Amino acid sequence: MKLYAAGCVAMAVAAFVGIAVAHAEDAKIRDACIAAEQTIDEVKTWKALYTYSKTYGCDNGAIAEGISDKVEQLMTHDWASISSVTAKLRSDKAFRTLLLNHIDETWSSDDLDVAKQKAATHCPKGMDAFCKSVVAEANDAEN
Repeated sequence: MKLYAAGCVAMAVAAFVGIAVAHAEDAKIRDACIAAEQTIDEVKTWKALYTYSKTYGCDNGAIAEGISDKVEQLMTHDWASISSVTAKLRSDKAFRTLLLNHIDETWSSDDLDVAKQKAATHCPKGMDAFCKSVVAEANDAEN
């Protein structure tokens, strides 16, 4: 009976510690997402967007809309400097996926057309697959 009781106490302690750790992790994630939402407006360059994507793991709600807005701005107004992150785009699938996932229905149809045109006619060397994906995602977002 003592062994059973000790086992139950041990399980209860383990459960409590697990809940405490999960709560701490939830608070940490919540704080990171608050910081992400507060700093998205500071992203002005491709390199800054890459750093942002590695710093914050949040990509939902208002944060996702902010990221989509930044990707839209950079692809339509600063495509010429995408070469500053081509090495990252080649090696970092998560970053590539982030950019492609944020070519979405929140973009204006004019900006979708601009992104398609720039990707099709001004694709950086060695980035053909990425540029084709940009065009495909923009087409999907229009439909």
